[in-house]
Amino acid sequence: MTSLFEESTILDVLALSRRVISDPIGETGTVSVFLYRLGRACVRHRWRTIGAWIFASVSLVGLSGAVGGELTSGFVVPGFDSQDAYDLLSDRF
Repeated sequence: MTSLFEESTILDVLALSRRVISDPIGETGTVSVFLYRLGRACVRHRWRTIGAWIFASVSLVGLSGAVGGELTSGFVVPGFDSQDAYDLLSDRF
């Protein structure tokens, strides 16, 4: 018995992945139709999608370094009872 991978070639698999599929969910939900079409567009243009994600990630890392302030390990929430209790405990102990 041969496996499915042995019977089909990579070109067959690529041809199946690019087949135009009708909208299976219909026009029932606007958000679900939008997400379905967005996902389908991302699959059709997978290299553009990957490039866009890489560009966005690099841009955000660069922007956070330029705009963001220093990172600190402290956490202060003024005006809350828990902060007052923390301050009292840290002063006494």
